[in-house]
Amino acid sequence: MADFYSLVCWGGKDGYTVTFDASSPHCNFAAFTGMVKGLAVVFTTTGSLPAEVSSGVTYYIGNISGNTFDIYDTKSNALTGGATGKVAISGAEAGTHTCTSAYWDGLSTAQKARYGTSGSERAYPFLGTWQTTINGVPAATDNEIVEIGEAFYELRSTALNPDIGVGSVVVHTKVAGVRSSGFHNAQYPSSLTAPSVDDGYLFRQTSSYLNAISVGAFNIQFDGIIIVQDGSNGSAFVIGGGLNAIKNCITTTNGGGFNRYGITVGGAANVVHNNLAIGFATRGFNCLNYNGGANYVVNNTAVKNGTGFSGGSQTAGLYYNNVSVGNTTNWGAIPGSLQRAANNGGASGDTPWYVTTDTGIKTLTADNTTFVDYATNDLRPASASSALYDAGVTIPGVGALDINDDLRPSYNNGGAEAWDIGCYEFDNGFGLPPITATLTITGFLSGSDVVITDPTLPATGDGSNVIQTFADVVGTSVAYIYDYVPGTTIDIGVYKEGCTPRIEKGVLLSANSSSIPVSNRLDRNYL
Repeated sequence: MADFYSLVCWGGKDGYTVTFDASSPHCNFAAFTGMVKGLAVVFTTTGSLPAEVSSGVTYYIGNISGNTFDIYDTKSNALTGGATGKVAISGAEAGTHTCTSAYWDGLSTAQKARYGTSGSERAYPFLGTWQTTINGVPAATDNEIVEIGEAFYELRSTALNPDIGVGSVVVHTKVAGVRSSGFHNAQYPSSLTAPSVDDGYLFRQTSSYLNAISVGAFNIQFDGIIIVQDGSNGSAFVIGGGLNAIKNCITTTNGGGFNRYGITVGGAANVVHNNLAIGFATRGFNCLNYNGGANYVVNNTAVKNGTGFSGGSQTAGLYYNNVSVGNTTNWGAIPGSLQRAANNGGASGDTPWYVTTDTGIKTLTADNTTFVDYATNDLRPASASSALYDAGVTIPGVGALDINDDLRPSYNNGGAEAWDIGCYEFDNGFGLPPITATLTITGFLSGSDVVITDPTLPATGDGSNVIQTFADVVGTSVAYIYDYVPGTTIDIGVYKEGCTPRIEKGVLLSANSSSIPVSNRLDRNYL
């Protein structure tokens, strides 16, 4: 079993052929490329570029009109799209010119080697290209990890089916475990048809009677992308099969349309976690009848849909901490076959799904009392007074992060903490919880006093610089437990009647537990 890494970035490893024109927009592609406003690109040529364009220099795409565009000196100027910073091109040039992603161009040889042999790297311009090209290359027992490296726009009229016959598939907006600019940062996109580089990677499917993405095999995971379903009679994402997952995704649609769904939940033992379904005429979460059960549907949000959550009498699964409000119908009838359900939220008069005991939160409102800005789709909890706040239950195994990779629950500096409901976690403003570590102080004589002091405070004799005292310790070691703060030092003093005092100054505390010997000895002059 081996791990195969593939990269999806704008233009892949080869880029696109580009031509130049003296009239604005000055640059032209022959077909759709998925470029977005603010995208960073570089140019190369077999001949000579226009005098105003330099090979290998980073430019930024703006003024997109179909397959034509201008280039700018900065991302900010490209996003504005005015005259400032726009490169005026004379049109005098010769040879074949190539426009490539500055992201790909900027990777080192070692970084590109992650994706295969030089010149033959598995670096693709679209997820669809990856699917058709990679199919059958890894062995059936291999793991395929698809890393979306930057923000751009994939427009398709066919469905994506990532069931490529391998041990597992992961498609995510991470590179080497770190979120890339392809991540949406939990923000609804500025446009579904003309997005910018600040919106992240956007996958849009336009044909009717097709789903944007369908997963029907096993061990396939999608994480952190925007999926737009613009065709009627289809879902943005269908999760079937088993042991699959969709998490941290924004699913939406550009307009009404008949029988449009956000996430269709089927199969068995799948995970649907931290997703947003917004704007679907029919259903946000379409929970299929007669599915195999044991699906975990946790901390999702449905707003502005026909029905937020809908199922049938035989819909099974475990539903926790989900939010459905501002839909025509927030919650459909409770399926009789649910295995477990608790702490789901809706509006007054709703019956959020539960099993045995009604634990529903029924005080949500589709406004800025509940959310930061409902009208603009900023669906974070409005405040610690929001009905979303601390209203959930902890669900082990699905991951303790929200749709923006923020810690769930938010650290509250000693105050009460619980999971919020919905896909966003309110930020209590205290940052990450401290790392607790232990410094074991060893080697002193039994019966000693061990005193920990702060070297940044003056030793005035009133004890104000003392952090902790271990008095008359039984044994020869003691454990000092502390909250790690980078750069913190302490002084350690060991004292015992009849012994020479021992002081270790400037001991640098580590994020990891460690030990230090601080030995004292009998004073031979003591009478």
